[in-house]
Parts: sequence; structure tokens; C-alpha cells
Amino acid sequence: MAFPFSVKNESLFFDMRDTEMLCGIHKIQWSGGGGGIMNMVLKDNRQATISPGDNGIFRCSIQLEGGESSPFNLVEGHISISVTYRTLWLISRKSPETDFNWFTGGSSPHWVKGKIAN
Repeated sequence: MAFPFSVKNESLFFDMRDTEMLCGIHKIQWSGGGGGIMNMVLKDNRQATISPGDNGIFRCSIQLEGGESSPFNLVEGHISISVTYRTLWLISRKSPETDFNWFTGGSSPHWVKGKIAN
């Protein structure tokens, strides 16, 4: 199971070099095979470079026992995302953590930034 997230470089001048995404899983619960995960940190460490104004796609990947082909239905999720990167080849930076929650109350379930009440 992989959850894709887009990271935008808001800078007008500087690349985000060696960009890595940290995915803090507070709670993931799914049906269709049953199961859940709590309190885990995953890292997408592809070390991408994101040019000014561009987006990079990163994944919060979770390995299920049955593999990617196992049927699942995400029923609850609370994760936090942060990004580490370098500017000017040597200045290390880390974004603040941003919370995302799996919203199931609409016609199509999706991730919502911030805290919500289902």
C-alpha cells in the first residue's frame, strides 16, 4: 500500500536538493484482510531535486503481508509528513510536520490536510 504526496518547492530561486520525505504513521486501519499499524516512521529517501516552483512526488509506502495485490480498504488513517532537503549544496533544512487524516465522510474518501472529525 503506498500513499502518494506532492511536495512543492515554494522558492523562486533555490533548488531543494537531496529531498527526502518522512512519513509518521500515527494510525492506519484497513479492512479486507484486516489489520492496522500504529506509531511508525517511514522514509522515502529517493533524494530527489525539486526545482523552484516545481513539485516532487513521494510515497508513504507500507508493506502488507499479502503484498500489493492483497485487497484492502482503508477505513482510518492519521499520518504526518515532513521533508528534509538541502539548499545551496550545504544548508540542511527540515519542514514542520503536517498532519493528514483519511476522510471517509464524502462521496470519495481522500486525505485531508489538518485535523478533522469523521
